Amino acid sequence: MTTNFDFLLSDPQFASFAETAIAAEQIYPINSVLSVLGCRQAMEVAVKWMYSVDDALVMPYDTKLVSLMNSDEFKDVVDRDLHKRLEYIRRVGNAAAHEPKYITKDKSRLVLHNLHVFMDFIAYCYGENYTETTFDPALLEAPALAPVTVQSEIDAVIEQVNKNAIAA
Repeated sequence: MTTNFDFLLSDPQFASFAETAIAAEQIYPINSVLSVLGCRQAMEVAVKWMYSVDDALVMPYDTKLVSLMNSDEFKDVVDRDLHKRLEYIRRVGNAAAHEPKYITKDKSRLVLHNLHVFMDFIAYCYGENYTETTFDPALLEAPALAPVTVQSEIDAVIEQVNKNAIAA
């Protein structure tokens, strides 16, 4: 399944947050709350990653996400628009953890879009071979994988055992 964040996989240095961003998008059709939580987690890992690779960013004493995002150095690296997008992801992510009933599909979609803008910024600033990407909301509506039931797993194991017994 193609996602808006697959471009991150082409650069190994983004591995620490790429899979989380991809998973946040893949869970969107099933659960908007988990999608938002995944986006917030991917953003936090990416922000901390920026502090580890960018000499202009000095890790503050308080390493909470809000402190990292509001340091003067971080605000110098990201522009005002991007900072607002990150703040939105942080706030909605916190709400998802504490007030999940207020997370709508629209909010989740906007969080995914904002995360994409941030990840594209990271790829532009820190990537090896940057290619501009655009967010495609149609990818969010891809059919979700059907959940596997315990019974179907049991049936598959029994079928495999029967095949092995016949072959033996």
